[in-house]
Amino acid sequence: MEFFSSDRTTFARQVRLANQRDGAHNEFIIWAAIIAILAALCAFSWTFCLYVFGRPENAFNYNLLLDLGKLPQLKDYQPGNAPRGRFHTPRDLYQLYFNNDARSLRALSAVLRRQFITNFSGVERVTYLRGTFLLRESRRLGPGDLFPSGWAFRGPAEDYPDVVVEYLLPAPVVPDSPPVPGAKAVFEVGGSAVCAAVINVAKLGQNQLVFTAVPIVYGDHEAISGTVLRLEPPVRLDLKGNLPVFREAGTAKP
Repeated sequence: MEFFSSDRTTFARQVRLANQRDGAHNEFIIWAAIIAILAALCAFSWTFCLYVFGRPENAFNYNLLLDLGKLPQLKDYQPGNAPRGRFHTPRDLYQLYFNNDARSLRALSAVLRRQFITNFSGVERVTYLRGTFLLRESRRLGPGDLFPSGWAFRGPAEDYPDVVVEYLLPAPVVPDSPPVPGAKAVFEVGGSAVCAAVINVAKLGQNQLVFTAVPIVYGDHEAISGTVLRLEPPVRLDLKGNLPVFREAGTAKP
């Protein structure tokens, strides 16, 4: 018994070497697993960061970036310092976007909102809208809408009824009731004085398109004759809010 238990025997040395090899093998497996987990976490964090920073129009990403101070506040544009862009008539926009299917319009709308949220950083030409529209609906903006306060007007273009426009006016203080639609009531979407940027496009029935536009030049704004609002960029948007803001059959949520 003493002979077999001695470290000098060949058998004892073989047992000891086998144990060492097993221990080294187990240690290798553990370290390989740790490295694989760390690599997966690194890849996930990198991919997650790219997704969050690359898609700020997503509600979760937007709120996270805003809370971390990684997203700029909406810029308070004034006449003369708004981003360069092209001012489109309703007919121009219709011809430009009508042949797109619903999926393409959702992707386009996401890009338009991303541009708006990032103050059009890196955008060469902003898509602006101008024209006169018949007022068919109006309501206050509030909780659950893209803007926490303001007015929303909606109606077809006076000279091109296949285009319907939602005109959102962000304002911290608004009268109790927006203007009441009437047979001759219209609202104006001006040119460089307001720079109304298009932030959403959707199909409306078979032949119509509905565009959502927001003026990015703030200050006193008169969309309806005799009604003036003091526009201000909101501190936080609710990107879970529906666009278009007026819901009806035939419109698709982006």
